Amino acid sequence: MKILSVTLHNIASIEGPFTLDLEGEPLKSVGLFAITGATGAGKSTILDAICLALYNDTPRLSATKSTLFIADGSNEVQVNNVKNLLRKGATVGYVKVQFLAVDNKEYEAQWQVKRAHGKHNGSIQNEVLQLTCLTDNQPYPENRKTLVLEKIKSLIGLSFDEFTKSVILAQGDFTSFLKANDDKRSDILEKLTGTEIYSKLSKQIYEINKEKQHELQLIEVQLNNTQLLTKDELDSLKENLIIDEESLVQVQKQLTTLKAQQQWFADMQLYQHQLEEAKLRKEKASEEKTTQYERFALLAKVEQAQAIKTDFSDYERENKHLNDIKKQLTTAEAEKEYLTHEKATHFNLKSSAENKLITVQNTYSEAKPSIEKAKALDVQLQEVSRNLNTKETEIADKEKCLEEKKETLTTITSRLSSGQAFIKQEEIWCQTNTDAEKLYNSKIWITKLAEDQQQLLEELDKNQHNQHQIEAQLTALTSQTPELSDDNISVTNLNKRRQEERFLLQHYQQDKTTAECWETYLLQIEKKDIELALLVKKIKELEKEVSALQPKTQSAQIACDMAEVIYQRTQLEQSNNVVALREQLEEGKPCLVCGAIEHPNAHKDFSTLLINTVKEEYLKAKKTLEQLQKELTTKETQLKEQLQHSNTLQKEIINDKANAEKVLQELRNSKYFSQYPAKDIAAYIGQQIERVQQEQQTTDFLLDLFNKYRILSETLKTLADKTSIFKQQIAKNNQKIANIELSEEINSLWNKNLTSFIKRVTEAQKMWENHWALLDKYQKAIEVITREHTKLNTEITTLKKDLDEQKFVLNEEQQVFKTLTTKREKLLEGKKAEEVESSFEQQINKLKAEVTDTQNIYNAILLQIAANDKSIESLKDDQEKTKKIIAVSTERINHWIAIHYPKEEMFAKEQLPLWTGKSIEWLQTERTALQELNETIARYSTIVTEKEEQLNCLLAKRPTKLSEEETKNNLEIELSDEEKLQERVVNAKSRLIADNKERLKADNLYQEKAKKIISVQRWDKLSNLIGSASGMSFRKYAQEYTLDILLQYANAQMKYINKRYTLQRIPNSLSLQVVDNDMGAEIRSVYSLSGGESFLVSLALALALSSLSSTQMNIETMFIDEGFGSLDSNTLSVALDALESLQNQGKKVGVISHVQEMVERIAVKVIVQKEGNGKSSIMIE
Repeated sequence: MKILSVTLHNIASIEGPFTLDLEGEPLKSVGLFAITGATGAGKSTILDAICLALYNDTPRLSATKSTLFIADGSNEVQVNNVKNLLRKGATVGYVKVQFLAVDNKEYEAQWQVKRAHGKHNGSIQNEVLQLTCLTDNQPYPENRKTLVLEKIKSLIGLSFDEFTKSVILAQGDFTSFLKANDDKRSDILEKLTGTEIYSKLSKQIYEINKEKQHELQLIEVQLNNTQLLTKDELDSLKENLIIDEESLVQVQKQLTTLKAQQQWFADMQLYQHQLEEAKLRKEKASEEKTTQYERFALLAKVEQAQAIKTDFSDYERENKHLNDIKKQLTTAEAEKEYLTHEKATHFNLKSSAENKLITVQNTYSEAKPSIEKAKALDVQLQEVSRNLNTKETEIADKEKCLEEKKETLTTITSRLSSGQAFIKQEEIWCQTNTDAEKLYNSKIWITKLAEDQQQLLEELDKNQHNQHQIEAQLTALTSQTPELSDDNISVTNLNKRRQEERFLLQHYQQDKTTAECWETYLLQIEKKDIELALLVKKIKELEKEVSALQPKTQSAQIACDMAEVIYQRTQLEQSNNVVALREQLEEGKPCLVCGAIEHPNAHKDFSTLLINTVKEEYLKAKKTLEQLQKELTTKETQLKEQLQHSNTLQKEIINDKANAEKVLQELRNSKYFSQYPAKDIAAYIGQQIERVQQEQQTTDFLLDLFNKYRILSETLKTLADKTSIFKQQIAKNNQKIANIELSEEINSLWNKNLTSFIKRVTEAQKMWENHWALLDKYQKAIEVITREHTKLNTEITTLKKDLDEQKFVLNEEQQVFKTLTTKREKLLEGKKAEEVESSFEQQINKLKAEVTDTQNIYNAILLQIAANDKSIESLKDDQEKTKKIIAVSTERINHWIAIHYPKEEMFAKEQLPLWTGKSIEWLQTERTALQELNETIARYSTIVTEKEEQLNCLLAKRPTKLSEEETKNNLEIELSDEEKLQERVVNAKSRLIADNKERLKADNLYQEKAKKIISVQRWDKLSNLIGSASGMSFRKYAQEYTLDILLQYANAQMKYINKRYTLQRIPNSLSLQVVDNDMGAEIRSVYSLSGGESFLVSLALALALSSLSSTQMNIETMFIDEGFGSLDSNTLSVALDALESLQNQGKKVGVISHVQEMVERIAVKVIVQKEGNGKSSIMIE
């Protein structure tokens, strides 16, 4: 994976847009470059931008767990939201990162955020991520954020945590990691390598084992709470159930008869009520028909008049039309007279307008030459006037400019005198302040020398203080632990004793595991023997139950077959054909089917009650048979399963005994078996393990003390060496200051107070720099002012000469203007030519329009006269046609009246408008009403007849002779008996079902218990091995293994950085030690390393973590975000050499730092500069 370029715009303090092109010069040719700038300028923002485009997250924000919100206009945004990285005041911001992916193709990932509507106060919108393959020039089709992030992650091959540990390295954690104790080192290692999963696994295994134990206890509690019926209780319950079911059947039969009788009374009341209601509705409909006589009589007359309805409508319509025609003829004749008068009037107006137009046109032709001559003079006058105005303006502008230049010349002369005086004053100051000049010339190194001197003095005091502390610790250790001075006790002896204890502990742990396994097998054999005995007992019970169910099933099969035959015969007897034959039978006459003369069942009414009763009996017998068959099948299946389970258990017992014997033989082979007791071997071995572990702790404690004593001694020697080096360097620095030959006052500050010296040096350098800058500034200003003074004198002389020439030309042109004005006043009485010409044209246009208007009006009147004549002719023709239609309609109407109303002719004529005026809808409504009334009368007549027949039929089918009151009382008694019997039957069946469920539940629980015991044993072993409530057991093993791998990678990096040292883990701990290859592979404590050596080891560890986090790929681009300010110049030089050596491994490394010496050493720098108002810019040099 390789970062190719990074583009930022409006991200945090970076305004941009700016592109950091790692594949373009000068960054392409170097392996190491610096990212530098003032504190808070935005150096780390570049790393945040890379993480934003690739993962929509940053290391700083991901570490923030706050749930607080900050205001953003009218909305609120969570403080750790990535949208907060949009620069304040910006409306849009984005990051683009181009990278080489694991598929060797180039991609560009873009992260963008903007404000609504492009306004500064708009709501900040959700971030948008896009991905484009630059190699194929294809955008990623998905735009959903989660899918884009998943795709980028697959292309890079690293998660966000892996990326921040392999590409962006922070060495501070490893510096503290080197010299921490085991607990602290374990926490740091867990954070760096992500091994917290092993603590979680250990805790989870412990919790699962605890949960499995609890589940087993719950099963045992459930088995203890299971209650089953005894055999006597079960038999008694079944006998009582059979008796109650038979009684219930008898009661239900009686109930069926009583309910039928009760329904008969209800049907009788219903039929009687329906009959009375039908009679009432029939009488009501007949009365309504009588009251509506006049209405239906009118309907008959209207129906009769429909024959002449069209003729009567034509008669009335044409009469009305004839009157309209007469009115239109009168209006048209009056209009004709008016149009004739208008024609003569408008002809006279038209002739008058034409004569006026000819007169004006002649006058305009005579005045045309004078107008043209006046126009030419007007043009000449305008041109001369314009030239005069222009020249007058130019002369006024030049006069004004001349005055301004004279004033400027006076001001410049004054400034020139003041500047020369100030320069002379500054030259005198520089000659009298020689100390400031010397300090300014030495500014590159003198401040740094003072800071180094101050740091050396502080380090010297610190080293001397540490020497006293370590000497005190050594004295305390010797007095508290006499073994340190005992010659018989050494590190070698202690290591040998620890090896023996470890060997003994391994044997004990192995024997304990074997003993626990043997005891587990014995326990399983015992439990399975008990389970097998219970299983044999249950098999015998099932065989008895199967033997008892077989004859019951056979009896139930016979009863079911008989009930089916009876049911089929009853259905046959009640079929339609048989009923019809019975109705036709007569006593003494032979039957058509069997020939019998006596017919006892003839004319009897067999209801459906008999069929239903027989059907219920059949279904009940069938259900009983199915239940018995099902129960028999279930019992036989259970018997078969129990036999199989019994055989399986016997085989398992044999296997367990063989395994137990095999495990016991392994235990006998142990060299310590003779020491073990006959019983509770595992417990005895556990006690021995605790004893050995306590001895181990004592040995480890002594070893730690010896190692601590050795490390303190080595540290004391190192501190003494450093103290000597510090004193030598202080003396060298004093000599450098003496060589400058400063004043006594400044030399005194160097020797007594370095802080005041640095302050005085800074002030002197600043004063010299300010005075020298002012002097240079004023000298340059004097040169500029002198040039301006000379230039102004020349410009003023030239300007005066131009003014005299332009005034002479102006006088000549004013004389020409007066001559032309005199000539123009003599033409057209001084009026403007355009106004005279426009006046003539307006008169001519007005008269032409008047002629056109009068002609158009005259033409329109002629057209109206022609249209009026044609309209009169058309009206007369229409009048004749209408009279003919009226005559025909009148003849037909009179003929119809003569036929239908010969004696009532006047009455008929009066009523005709009413009869013919009724609409078709009215006719349809009246016809429908009459028809519905007749149908209602007929329908209720039919209902009355049907209900009388139903009543007669119902009387013949009465089930019993009981009265309604007797039927109701008997029904209540039978229902009460049925409820009691059903309750007893349901309770008995419920108890039987509950007992069956309890038995099935108990069987399942025993099976589940056996499985749980095996699972509990497995989880208990695993928990004893690596499980714990705190998670420390497995964590320690896993972290020792992880640390070994990390050290392998670190040692590989040390070969490139510094071959002198090799890192090792101290056995059975997380502590570190180094092997000094230059000192014959001597083992040294990490505390004995100097600052520079510690930095190199920390750098190797950081690079190792990068390799550990990216084992499946090659990381070609890295950034190290580390403060190098705490390193001295020698260590810093070694660190830079180490970083530059990474280029040999094909890596490009960017280092974020503001250390001046380091920045000067690195050739290519990315500089982040503050520009004020919270903005920063980026430049490469």
